[in-house]
Amino acid sequence: MNKSELARQLGKAFRLGYAFSRGQSYRKGIAQDEAKWITVHPNGKGMTKTGDKAKGQPVLIDGETGEVLGGMGGKFTGKHISAVPDRGKKEQQGAQAKIERKKAIMGGWKPEQSKNDIKSSKNSGAGSIQSKEDYEKEEQQGYIVSSRRYTAQDVKNNIQNNPYKEIKTKSDYPKAAEYVKRVIGLRGNCEFGSLSAQSVNDCVNEIAAQCLRMPELISEGYFQNFGTVKALNKKTMQRLEDDMFEQLKKQNSDISDNWLRDFVQRNLRNRKLPNSQSGTIAYYISPRNASTPNETNNDMVLWGINLTDYGQHNIKNLQKFKETNSLATGSLRGTIAHEFGHSIDKALGIRDLPEIVKLYKDWLGTSKPSSLNYSVRNEKAKQLSAYGMDSPKEFVAECWAEYTTDPNPRELAKKVGAIIENQYKEKYGKAHAVQ
Repeated sequence: MNKSELARQLGKAFRLGYAFSRGQSYRKGIAQDEAKWITVHPNGKGMTKTGDKAKGQPVLIDGETGEVLGGMGGKFTGKHISAVPDRGKKEQQGAQAKIERKKAIMGGWKPEQSKNDIKSSKNSGAGSIQSKEDYEKEEQQGYIVSSRRYTAQDVKNNIQNNPYKEIKTKSDYPKAAEYVKRVIGLRGNCEFGSLSAQSVNDCVNEIAAQCLRMPELISEGYFQNFGTVKALNKKTMQRLEDDMFEQLKKQNSDISDNWLRDFVQRNLRNRKLPNSQSGTIAYYISPRNASTPNETNNDMVLWGINLTDYGQHNIKNLQKFKETNSLATGSLRGTIAHEFGHSIDKALGIRDLPEIVKLYKDWLGTSKPSSLNYSVRNEKAKQLSAYGMDSPKEFVAECWAEYTTDPNPRELAKKVGAIIENQYKEKYGKAHAVQ
């Protein structure tokens, strides 16, 4: 086999391995061998305007229902494959019913129940917590992305009906992780790194409070992951390596396993993954090339909050930062709320709203914060924080952190918080009360 052919196969294996590592086929009840890649030609198989042969596009589908699980930029994810030719406007009759039926069965509905019970099975008032057995099975298999897919109502009911029991020692960290995954519904990594038991409790309590306020962040995928960068990177690289190795092995059975494994490792060596920033506790991360969680991207990261390896070391400085007006809040819960502010900003497009842009500029008196002198910056910071001056997105996150964690938020925070809740209500048809 020449090098160009091997490179082509590596690229194909990478695409397959990437999709599986992202969990696009890990729906409960769907095994990898039930999901399959097919090639579609939405514009026909003829020639293009330039005279070239039209290229097909790879799509990952559920082999049983025909539901699109990935590919084509995420435009058809969740729809039946028959929707592709007509650009999503029309599907094969009864296709969605078949998809919904399977999802309902995965959610606990039994075929002997009436059809009207399908909806109630998915949105029961008791919530829909993943079984202990399924959870432990996934943990043993080292899943990067779980099969858990909770509705917003599930998230709300689960949290309300299952209060978090605070842990006391490091040996109890797995219990905290299990709560965040099984009850709240995070589908990705959950590692607490160097955090103390009290810090872990603060994190979990604030995650629960924020998700209870806006559960759609979970159900729509804007918040999938919470954990250390180091643990996430390790799991991500191992899963990607295994998936790529398996694909190459199928295509090159005559080549030794050691040679193929070494080949994959060498090609993944320079793969860029999220960094652990030394000057911070946590940061929100989302793929650069995707505006919504349904879009395909090449960054191989999960939407959510990453803890750095320096988290516990920096926590002791939080109160000092608040006292010097560097940050709007002086607590770890405030830090988590700040990162949730970024998640909400992504989901609702808050920073680009005309009223937010105006509030930001009116506060600073300029669109260029760097032009402010030291004394002016200090005075402005007293109304929110110095960090909030950096950019509109940090302004939104700082206001949200203060609005949701400070019993007496200042005027700027209250105005931005009210705007966010109004936008949330407009999009989702309801607004949850401040906890």
